[in-house]
Amino acid sequence: MAKPVKDEIFGTRNSVLKPRLDVAVFANIFFATCLRRINPDPASRYMLLRECASPEEYEDPGFRGILPFFQPGIRIGNVHFAQDGIRVNNVRNREKAHHFPDTASFARALLGFLKCTAGPLQPSRARVIENDAVSPLSRLLRAETFGRTGSTDVDFLILNRTRRRLIFLEEKLYLDEQGGSLGHGQYLSFREIIGDAFVPAMREQVFFYLLFFPDTAGERVFVYDFRREWSLPRRTPAFTDPQRREQRIRFPFPDMQETTVSNFLGREIFG
Repeated sequence: MAKPVKDEIFGTRNSVLKPRLDVAVFANIFFATCLRRINPDPASRYMLLRECASPEEYEDPGFRGILPFFQPGIRIGNVHFAQDGIRVNNVRNREKAHHFPDTASFARALLGFLKCTAGPLQPSRARVIENDAVSPLSRLLRAETFGRTGSTDVDFLILNRTRRRLIFLEEKLYLDEQGGSLGHGQYLSFREIIGDAFVPAMREQVFFYLLFFPDTAGERVFVYDFRREWSLPRRTPAFTDPQRREQRIRFPFPDMQETTVSNFLGREIFG
């Protein structure tokens, strides 16, 4: 049975990559997606949100650099949980800013933005880990959107302005003797994102990597180029993790490239 190297509660582990990156790096990225059975329209069912830790990060205009890569219908916003409520700005149009007094009002507005309000609203049955390290936005997306949204986070979104490249990096510590794995729900969300979110003319400039680390203190890393999923049939769950109570998708070692962190960063990020 597969065992995680360490438990991956959202936002609780130290990053292997962040101290070594020297480009435009955006963290705390969340995709919120209305369930397809409620809203199947790719032009309205997605939203990309960056949870900002400070007012300065919230006001920073640098995040606008990612806009040319995304379809016009993809809403993109900065979110800051302030003492007086929740502030959300529209990165495409900075004049459109919103203030919500509490998480319930923000959650309902989010469903409206995603055209995800049809039918009666029932309380979410999603399991949310009770841990202070779980971010407010992660908790809200999982517990307060009435089970109508899929939510997945991405560790890093990197903008290489010189080469006009947008790079998604997702770090994983879950390896067993057969390879790495990803939760089934996150896998499906990632597949939807790469299929629907990007401007066709920019797709060749968008990169998406899963990075599996056998040891966070070492240099070895197994890299899966998730863009391959554009042309592959949907994978089926390989096993169920009883600890997490979720099905997982396996990426066998032959599907991945073994390299070092230094080589990966030099070739894919700075190269």
